[in-house]
Amino acid sequence: MAFWKWGRVTLTALGLFALAACGYSVQTTSGRDYLQNFEDYAASATQGPDENSGAGSRSDQIHQALHAAAAVEPILTFPARFGLARIDRGGLTPIPESEAAHWRALAADLGPGWGEFVPISPLIAAFTHTEVAPLDQELCHGWRLERNYADCLGQVVHGIRLGAARQHVDAVLVYEGTAWSKSAENALGLAKLTIVGFWLAPTESIEAGAAAQALLLDVRNGYTYGHAQSELLDSAETITPSVGSSAVADDMRGEALNQAVAALVPQVKSMLYDLRLQLAEGN
Repeated sequence: MAFWKWGRVTLTALGLFALAACGYSVQTTSGRDYLQNFEDYAASATQGPDENSGAGSRSDQIHQALHAAAAVEPILTFPARFGLARIDRGGLTPIPESEAAHWRALAADLGPGWGEFVPISPLIAAFTHTEVAPLDQELCHGWRLERNYADCLGQVVHGIRLGAARQHVDAVLVYEGTAWSKSAENALGLAKLTIVGFWLAPTESIEAGAAAQALLLDVRNGYTYGHAQSELLDSAETITPSVGSSAVADDMRGEALNQAVAALVPQVKSMLYDLRLQLAEGN
């Protein structure tokens, strides 16, 4: 049995991930067509003695919001300039080299006829957002980020669009991954009561898994062209001594996340192929 520094057992099971819940969806519907009968329906739905149906009422505000949300058209053409934006812990982050390699392989596989792929720089996005629409730093700082996650995520996506616009990107692929691990004491747990066993005996059983999802968003009008996702069904497993088990779990989560992104890329590729086909058929 091989040990890492401090007696950690090597992660022999990291190649045993099984995938589930992988898939994608594509959207090319017309907002103009969707809204064709929207006004007639809204008018009929608000007929009658409803004191809350007048101009400025709650129902009127909802109607206007729905209308604004639907009033977008697919305007993407190929070849295009695609941006790649990675969200982690509620913020835009640089793309790790291990994940960037998967996206470079996708770009090379698609070829120049599809356009080019550029990473969205967190620095450019931050500078642009500060210049154009300053962030509410107090709202999205520390523990407030979790309490106001929806609002903060909206600001992050808005910042991504601004940064992508500054980099003259047509559509941006926003992706986010999450990884988890859990540990339990195995049958050798009694060895932890001895000094040598505490350091060397593989008393901790650790499992890890991950999931990733991506959204293709038009920078110019906010149209959402597609969504893709991947998930690791069967966790990777290993055993390790208690000493150093936190570092082993960190390594396993990192590897699991990399595997989830690797599984996401083929889904994104299929999504792009279907999207291009549907856009061509709609022209």
